[in-house]
Amino acid sequence: FSFLGYNKIMDYMIEPIELPFPPSLNSYYRYIKMGNSCRVLISKEGREYKKIVKEIIDGLPKKIEMLEGRLVVVVSLHAPTRRKYDLDNRCKSLLDALEEAEVFLNDEQIDHLTIRRGEYFKNDGKALIQIIQLGEDENENPEDES
Repeated sequence: FSFLGYNKIMDYMIEPIELPFPPSLNSYYRYIKMGNSCRVLISKEGREYKKIVKEIIDGLPKKIEMLEGRLVVVVSLHAPTRRKYDLDNRCKSLLDALEEAEVFLNDEQIDHLTIRRGEYFKNDGKALIQIIQLGEDENENPEDES
């Protein structure tokens, strides 16, 4: 992975995952005013998205063991319409859903995130995700210590 600026070797790569097109952050969170303060909650749409992602992950033919190391995540978003959208506005809900589905412990594990705008699929948007867990530094050899 030196082309990504890492001297790490690939430890594990999961099969690409196809998930529904993620909700926008604008519809993922709800803000509830309570007196002088504001409380942030995940919306019904956000909770439903997390539930669907968990069902898909749990239903995969090859069970995904929770990834605990440093990660490289590549996402290809395929919108259901030709309407303009911000790529980064869709990523948080997608990563939160993968974390909730126990694909990885926490999205802070992600060292490299690539988001790509794919072609649109009329009425059937989707997100294609590839996750790679990085191993040790390829220049390190624990047996070679002097």
